[in-house]
Amino acid sequence: MASSILPRLLLPLRTLRRCPHSLPTGDFKCCELLSAPFSRGGSVLLTSPQLRPRGPAGANFFHTSAALTKGKTPSQALEGPRKWPAYNTIVLPPQEREEPRRAAQCFHMRTQIRYSMQNLWYSAQMIRGLSIDDALNQLEFHNKKGSAIIREVLLEAQEMALRDHNFEFKSKMWIAESVSGRGVRVKGFRKHGRGRVGHLKYNFNHYFVKLEEGDPPKQYYSTPPRGTIKEQVQKHLDQLRSRRIFEGL
Repeated sequence: MASSILPRLLLPLRTLRRCPHSLPTGDFKCCELLSAPFSRGGSVLLTSPQLRPRGPAGANFFHTSAALTKGKTPSQALEGPRKWPAYNTIVLPPQEREEPRRAAQCFHMRTQIRYSMQNLWYSAQMIRGLSIDDALNQLEFHNKKGSAIIREVLLEAQEMALRDHNFEFKSKMWIAESVSGRGVRVKGFRKHGRGRVGHLKYNFNHYFVKLEEGDPPKQYYSTPPRGTIKEQVQKHLDQLRSRRIFEGL
């Protein structure tokens, strides 16, 4: 079918305007050709579902955008990652009586967010190591689109932790991990004047969060080799106070 269609794909524009209903296109309505995108040479490219051939996994041979994800069909790529929610299904071995109680954990995510990954990262890293109440308060007064999205995800994760993962108290949990990841990039075109087109890129991103039961740690990030900020300030003050003027009184 594709070989018989190819000679008729590029048709002169004047032919369409002169006699739009007399083209030898079979069951295809010729009036639909007038709404098709035009190329620079005054020709039109047919985009009807009846005429465009389809390859494996529904790929269109005439589509000019790149594949969404290598090795995946477009439907699989739009589903998002699968490993992060799979952590909720891991069954850990039972503990001994002498061992301290293992903290409960809850993994949650939201995929294909129409937002910049760099801007989403600012809101994600702001709440790392905070309790759930402090994180919700911080995001409520942060005037960013990504903060509103992350706040919705945290509320969903909080409800999921209480319902499915045996968290005891609603407020006694903290943000153990909060990261953003890159999703798919959908490429498109925008028609301009004189037969020109503009390239469009629609970026989508993911957000991942891990809640852990208990109180947040005092120092979330690993201690730097030089010590914490307070320790560095105290060390600097000690060095200033220990100064001595040689050969003085």
